Amino acid sequence: MTAGILLDVRGVSKRFGGFEALTRVSLQVREGERFGLIGPNGSGKTTLINCVSGALGSDEGEIRFAGHDITRLPAHQRTRLGIARSFQIPKPFVSMTVLENLCIPAEYAAHARFPGADVVAEAMEILRLIGLEAKAHAPAAGLTQIELRKLELARAMAARPRLLISDESMAGLSSAEVDEILAILLALNERGIAIIMIEHIMRAVMRFSQRIVVLDAGARIAEGGPDEILNNPAVEKAYLGE
Repeated sequence: MTAGILLDVRGVSKRFGGFEALTRVSLQVREGERFGLIGPNGSGKTTLINCVSGALGSDEGEIRFAGHDITRLPAHQRTRLGIARSFQIPKPFVSMTVLENLCIPAEYAAHARFPGADVVAEAMEILRLIGLEAKAHAPAAGLTQIELRKLELARAMAARPRLLISDESMAGLSSAEVDEILAILLALNERGIAIIMIEHIMRAVMRFSQRIVVLDAGARIAEGGPDEILNNPAVEKAYLGE
């Protein structure tokens, strides 16, 4: 594997019946990189991430993570290798406390690689980082929308990922709340975690990302830094039409 490459997606295709959702998509994410994945609705972003995380199997191509061929691995084994994902619609264990919601992924995923760690202490450290320490012993059912988004990120972090996939963590939030989530993601990245951000909020993607890949109709149409992407005619056409 090329030095510094954490995730290597090679020619991945995915079909649903006669519909080809992904057509030979390739991309790489480096260790510790802030990576944006964008595209109009129906472009294949979620399908690609499902293939990377193991929620879906790809029909063609290869996916490598940290030197391992994970193309056929089930999702839970990919999580234990260091891939974590947050979802747009948080689904915490509502009958448990905020702290307990973090201890479960910490016990399951992180301790496969870091046996003997103090689960509760680690969970509290994550809650301090994201600003939920005061709610540690509160039931998850009572959290606000922004707090639920923070908890979703915290649950992903409890697995001690090397790669965090943030899937529309800011959808439906106010401008100030978007800035809160963005600050959390930047702080997590400073800890050395590579992050793939999937977002429709362009100002957040452009501010966060060091490099961006654009999908349209299941194919990669552009790659580059934020300024390159903003000035790319193919990207403008994908979003705005002719």
